[in-house]
Amino acid sequence: MTHVVGVDEAGRGPLAGPVAVGVALVPVDFDWTLIPGVGDSKKVSAENREAIFRRATRLRREGILNFATALI
Repeated sequence: MTHVVGVDEAGRGPLAGPVAVGVALVPVDFDWTLIPGVGDSKKVSAENREAIFRRATRLRREGILNFATALI
């Protein structure tokens, strides 16, 4: 195994409002210190979530990890 895939969603469903979906493809040997603060999103402030997203986006550009998000 070379990678791990994680998927999560949040929302009330298509009849009650939008659903946000995220998926990440991470190498099994990924150095999590590259994205400090990753954890339970309900315990992370909005400001820290934005910082985590910026770091993850930079790592995606560098080819270190891959992820996608959608709001449906």
